[in-house]
Amino acid sequence: MTTNYKRVFAHQCNAHRKILDPLVTKLKKEYLGGGLKPRPSAAQVSHLQGAIRWLLSALWVAHGVRLDRVVLPLGKRSFSGRPYGEKVTRRALNILAGSELVSLIKAPKGLNIAHASEVVATKILRQHFDEIGFVWTQQEPERREVIFLRFKDEFFDWVERLPIPDTPETEQMRQEIHRINRATDRHVIFPHLPDGNLVQLMNRSDKRYCNFRKTHYRRIFVEGRFDRCGRFFGPWWQSIKKENRPHIRIDGEPTIELDYKSTFFSLAYARLGQRLTRDAYDVGIGPAGDEWTRDKIKEFANAILNDRNDRYTLGREVFKQLGVTRKGLLRRLEERHPLIAHLFGSGVGLELMWQESEIARLVLLEMCRRGLPVLCLHDGFRVKEKDRDVLEKVMIKAFFKVAGVMPGIGEKPTAPKALDGQYLIYDKFMSTFKVRDDLEKIRARLRVA
Repeated sequence: MTTNYKRVFAHQCNAHRKILDPLVTKLKKEYLGGGLKPRPSAAQVSHLQGAIRWLLSALWVAHGVRLDRVVLPLGKRSFSGRPYGEKVTRRALNILAGSELVSLIKAPKGLNIAHASEVVATKILRQHFDEIGFVWTQQEPERREVIFLRFKDEFFDWVERLPIPDTPETEQMRQEIHRINRATDRHVIFPHLPDGNLVQLMNRSDKRYCNFRKTHYRRIFVEGRFDRCGRFFGPWWQSIKKENRPHIRIDGEPTIELDYKSTFFSLAYARLGQRLTRDAYDVGIGPAGDEWTRDKIKEFANAILNDRNDRYTLGREVFKQLGVTRKGLLRRLEERHPLIAHLFGSGVGLELMWQESEIARLVLLEMCRRGLPVLCLHDGFRVKEKDRDVLEKVMIKAFFKVAGVMPGIGEKPTAPKALDGQYLIYDKFMSTFKVRDDLEKIRARLRVA
């Protein structure tokens, strides 16, 4: 059986409290009412309750993208570093199976994961999910590791995840990411798109899909070093096509996106104390303003900063459409940027990416300090339209602090008029947040009184 289709992995899902707690509480009462001997302690019951909630949450996430199952490896090593171990997870599965909510089957061959099983939601559980609907719910704080350190062996072509050293620096980094995630969780982030467009995003036919409940960041470092890459990855808004991003709303309000111009080339020039004042990717190819041509040149230009083996290519057809060979495009870039031409093929790209991630860290933390929601898109950021000027000042300050030169700031096109179609999914998703928001306002008025 082929594995080239979308899957939800249980260990990658977060728990969702309020929405699923009535069902979790019901299952807990049934469990305790079974006359257990010896009677479990309150801590054991709480831990089991958490495992049940986590499994239900994973299946609920899968249900949102039209799947009835999640992949769950049940080997002991699969639970290393996880909030719930294999023993309590199996007990939770038995309770769910006993209530005819799930069944457990062996995962199909080809998944390449040891001891892989699939937890399948029964018709009873799927009906329960349908009654809940697709709504916003505030996530629990992230308990998984949020720092990833990877090492790639070029000779054997495999990637190993390295353990994170226990140092004051890594603990501070971890706390910063948790702080950013907690700040993000206080807001509802959802695209203002018709039902058909949203279903298309949630139910793509390939193995990638958009999980709108995935809002937590993690930082990923490579080459076994904490000064290589370090980008913030994870939230769904980083993975959707850029034509959908202008439709993203925060707390129901329109948003705007600012980004740094020619980020990697600007950082490369900053190493020489120079400021890049022109479009790094305008090398005299194609008509002025052609977005496709610029995107391809940008892709190639940024890649060769890290192309130690001089092998990166865009493909024969792309070069044919550009009307230039690979050598010809490289020569044009060298002529356009003689001051940094020596960096092409040097592998400096991952160092520049780390600088970019440090700039993003400063922007995210400062916006958190100000209580303003912000979405990180690596070298760009999306905020509510009313927060645009604040974001621009924060971005300039962060770039100057890291690079020592002033950046160029660009503004992405804002969303066009609302697309035609029904917005039932959008309204449903927003409904829970609006209720919570109204309750917060009532509590605030009571505190003032």
